[in-house]
Amino acid sequence: MEKINAAMHRLCKDLQIEKMETASSEELRACGYHALGTQADMKTADQDLPGMVTEGTVPVTDRKQHEMAKTFFRRVQQGTATPYAHELVACIRSMEAAILSVHPEFTSPLECTSLKEWGVWASKQVHTSHLEHWYEALRLLVISWEEAADASIAFLQMTNSLVAGTEADRWRSLPFPRFDNLKEVLELQLLQRGDAFRGIIFVQQKLMTHVLDSVIRSDVQLSTVLSPVCLYATSAPASPSFRVTKSDEQERLGKFAEGTANLLITTVVAEEGLDISRANCVIRFDPVQHAVSFVQGRGRAREVDSNFIILSEQEGRSAEQLAVAEQRQLAVAQSFEPTVRGPAEIEKERVAQRTRERGARHVLEAVQLEGKGVLSALNLYCKKTKVDVLEALFKEGGNWVCSLSYKSCLRDTSGRGSAVGKKAAKLQASIQLMYHCGPLNADLRGLTPALE
Repeated sequence: MEKINAAMHRLCKDLQIEKMETASSEELRACGYHALGTQADMKTADQDLPGMVTEGTVPVTDRKQHEMAKTFFRRVQQGTATPYAHELVACIRSMEAAILSVHPEFTSPLECTSLKEWGVWASKQVHTSHLEHWYEALRLLVISWEEAADASIAFLQMTNSLVAGTEADRWRSLPFPRFDNLKEVLELQLLQRGDAFRGIIFVQQKLMTHVLDSVIRSDVQLSTVLSPVCLYATSAPASPSFRVTKSDEQERLGKFAEGTANLLITTVVAEEGLDISRANCVIRFDPVQHAVSFVQGRGRAREVDSNFIILSEQEGRSAEQLAVAEQRQLAVAQSFEPTVRGPAEIEKERVAQRTRERGARHVLEAVQLEGKGVLSALNLYCKKTKVDVLEALFKEGGNWVCSLSYKSCLRDTSGRGSAVGKKAAKLQASIQLMYHCGPLNADLRGLTPALE
């Protein structure tokens, strides 16, 4: 609560907000807005499959985002990775060895490029292009901390990368509880809603939208009643072979709006900012990361009698915990008063600002203020004290007049200059303003004559 309040105070200060108004549910309804109290229908996937999903994966406490690949290969080397991780790496190393025997200059991208570039690197090399999908399947496994073996195998299947007579036969026969759970939920929703079904599935990774699209289209029952489309940010492709263009985005949103596509498989890009038609079923396939995502995703289920279904939860971020966080944030927002602050909070801000001013003075002394112009010094001072100077420039008589104002919790001062040229007027205003900013008086007295 304290952190939320502090963050809102900083935001209001930056935006110069002095009063916040909130509308009650009654006021909203009176004005024609009818919010739907969509209740999450909780369903957690049964993922207790030895060696495939949760058993033997990277402990939550050891997961550091910037060390994903490093952690993965260390586990493979130490023999602590999941069985599928070892098998997939062994397959890839075998194919790389075959390339190396023909092309001695070959160097695996797993050692020389970043995680996100593995597939891109392979696609650009004539003799490694067939490895693109294998590298992408490995990337899916690595970024899931070895949990998404099902997605990795499904991706290899959809790209026709699995060849009979290898590990492929056994991988195909493995059970995939997450996909089975999704199918069960979709079948139930279709049974209840029939042709009126309009669903959205949220996933974390772009490539996963294509995987689920393939899984659904390959299913004998679901493929006859569902018409899925993928959607994610068009700024970057999911992989060298899979992308969504701007025209694809518009076309697919149009299909979803008119009903020719009744299932949208998307990343968090669809949580806000896009004009997406109402859905009556929203499914979170991957764990919800925070309360904001929880609220925005649920908000896409806007039809009457909609369902919001969570298939997977993350430790410490269950649906119940996220719902509690939502209510706590809502309560803070409704009772928040930007201008009402206690003496302790005000003094804390003043102490912090004094520290910034002392630091600004030391910085200016270190760069030898005598050799800098006043405008440069003012800009540096404002940057270090985190204050934006407001400027007004206008003509008065035959001269330009510049007015500068500097306002913080410690001081509210201004400077005014008048000259034939704009720059000269601003220079005079800057000199006056800097004189009034107490910490720099002595420094500027020696500088003024030279400027005049």
